[in-house]
Amino acid sequence: MVSLTFIDKSSFLIIFGFRTLLYYSNSIQVGDKVIILLPEYVAGKVGEIWGLEKLSGGQLSGRWLIQIDSDNILVSLNPDEFKVLDQSKEFHHPNGKDF
Repeated sequence: MVSLTFIDKSSFLIIFGFRTLLYYSNSIQVGDKVIILLPEYVAGKVGEIWGLEKLSGGQLSGRWLIQIDSDNILVSLNPDEFKVLDQSKEFHHPNGKDF
């Protein structure tokens, strides 16, 4: 069973079994601030979208390159592994940090 809950016009939340996937269709742009959901070693950190990952043949992989703000780390993530932060709203990190 799949349950759909609309968050806003450009995104929706899919709950499938015990796994929650976030998909943000047209909301990802270079320069956007994101919060990382997975993998665990960077989960909860904030980063900036640098662009789409290109494979050696020039094709796009469907993954996004994200620079982690607090570390010197560049990660390649699928759209379901991060969430674009709404810059018009104040964001409160679960650990008490504000961004």
